[in-house]
Amino acid sequence: MMDNQLSKRETNDLVSKANFDKNGQLDLQNFVELMNEPLKSKNKDMLKDISKEHGMNPDTVNELKKIFNEQDKNGSGEITKKLLIAALKNFDPQMSNKDVKDLIKKSDKLGANVSFPNFCALLNDKIQKKEEEMYEDLAELNNISTEKIKDLKKAYNKFDKEN
Repeated sequence: MMDNQLSKRETNDLVSKANFDKNGQLDLQNFVELMNEPLKSKNKDMLKDISKEHGMNPDTVNELKKIFNEQDKNGSGEITKKLLIAALKNFDPQMSNKDVKDLIKKSDKLGANVSFPNFCALLNDKIQKKEEEMYEDLAELNNISTEKIKDLKKAYNKFDKEN
């Protein structure tokens, strides 16, 4: 599983918050509630880190996570090369076979399986190209420069509370 291990301090904090029954037992429902929040927080932090590291829009990273999770059915945090092909086609149904082969070849350097951060790294160039095309389209549509669109995007991101 992806790095979902809690530190000793986090574990102690959780135990102190645990809703034990009269017999000092913790039932499954309470355990799930107890563990859900810190794991969600760690996942959110990882997505933010990937977004910053690759300069990706947080919405894009969330979408990639959904695509990746569709293939990572066992929850191991990694997908095989075969599943990578399906994920790539899910990401961009019009992706050429050559592009898929190029990305698979690039992924071979990463090992037998591909983790989510490596999946994002593989797609980073494609995503940057798509975003650049979107900026160009917006610039043309609004009769302003691409640089102005990028500046407006930065300003928008400062006000975008969800991301």
